[in-house]
Amino acid sequence: MNSKFYNTLPAEIWCEVFKHLSVKDKTSTGKVCKKWHQLNELDEIMFYGRVQFCYSFPFEALDEKKAIEASSWEQIVHIVNSFSRVKQISFLGDFKLKSEETIEKLRSTLTNVQSLKLYRCSIDSSHFLRLTEHLKTLKQVSFIHSTKAADTLNTLLSSNAAINSLTITGFKNAKLMPFDQRLKAFKHSLTITGDLFDILCALKKSSAESLETMFIANVFPSKCVDVICTFKNLKDLRISFYWFSDINWQSMFVFENLEILVVYPFGNKVHDVSFITKNRKLKVLALGFLLKITDSMIAELCDQCTDLRTLIIRNSIHLTNACFKHLIKFKKLEQLQLIDGIHISDETMASFVKQCNSAFRVLRFDGRVNEATVEALKATAETNCNEIHWAHLKCEKITLGKKPKKPQNLYVVHQKSNKMKKWNYFFDIQLYYRLHPNDDFFAWKHYKVKRC
Repeated sequence: MNSKFYNTLPAEIWCEVFKHLSVKDKTSTGKVCKKWHQLNELDEIMFYGRVQFCYSFPFEALDEKKAIEASSWEQIVHIVNSFSRVKQISFLGDFKLKSEETIEKLRSTLTNVQSLKLYRCSIDSSHFLRLTEHLKTLKQVSFIHSTKAADTLNTLLSSNAAINSLTITGFKNAKLMPFDQRLKAFKHSLTITGDLFDILCALKKSSAESLETMFIANVFPSKCVDVICTFKNLKDLRISFYWFSDINWQSMFVFENLEILVVYPFGNKVHDVSFITKNRKLKVLALGFLLKITDSMIAELCDQCTDLRTLIIRNSIHLTNACFKHLIKFKKLEQLQLIDGIHISDETMASFVKQCNSAFRVLRFDGRVNEATVEALKATAETNCNEIHWAHLKCEKITLGKKPKKPQNLYVVHQKSNKMKKWNYFFDIQLYYRLHPNDDFFAWKHYKVKRC
């Protein structure tokens, strides 16, 4: 079948035509219409083009999330025009705008779009500016490892006054940071051209009051920190950057309404992180690498941040057994992750699981554990039989017991288990179908207890 002819067909008869295609023809035309008739109620559509993954399951996940493989802008225009409720559009892969006619058609299609996400795209900046110059409804912008992004983003942010979510990832003249191991799966160079300081200043002019979410993974100068701290209404701040010793950090990153704070610094060792406890509305806190975590800091965090639900500590050799005496005092803690280079005795971990509050659900620990911790987890799961429990442990063998003794609401994963892939899928696949560089800290809540 001639693919050009197929692309010109009206959207309403694609499905009927697709039913009569041979396997060869379906393969040659791609998956562009595979499930389009199921999407008419969706408000978000994701298109993916020529993208290479080092694992096989991301493509399966994209299909499950009704992402559409598209080989031309004409196909995209047809699909978007057939869905009246579309507010969010994502592009993953190598999409290139060439003709003025295509730009005009696509621009009229995107009139009501509120969220635009580009992941590993190489759209020319001049074409992209013409495409988005009339998108006054745009509220969310994401550039994930997309080339030629900074200059485009600078102009885009200056012309839209309602931006409340900004995502920038990529690294200029630097090797890939180790804070997110999943990003190493990609072979493309991760760069952002232009000056991040100019982008932040443009954003400050247009959205100083409205911005609530900011994710920045980049190498940026210290002057950028001052600009970031002016967005007083931030609720979700996730940054990875080089930590500068010549700055007074006690007054930095303090926000009245901040609920999620992820800080992964690189460079100088940091000993004073008292600013964290000044954000008293925190629900999620993730700290990593060179931050010195002491038992006194955990104690202060427990006193000041009483609503904390998730605590993630990564690669902190300063974490001690004494910290756990304070961790059990968190009345609302649901999730604890201790990742990379953290050594706690199995007895300490088992004691924590036994004494933690009734809301505790998720444990990830990369240190060695034995049956004591597992038995404590089983007891906790059996006590709260109507709630799901997750555990990700580093051990060679785990005995949960046979049915019906095995708690059906407890999911335990270890490094040499076949279930490890399911765990990675559960957390890491967010990166692929949401075009989001960070974990959904509350994704585990969407799973229901399976009954026998």
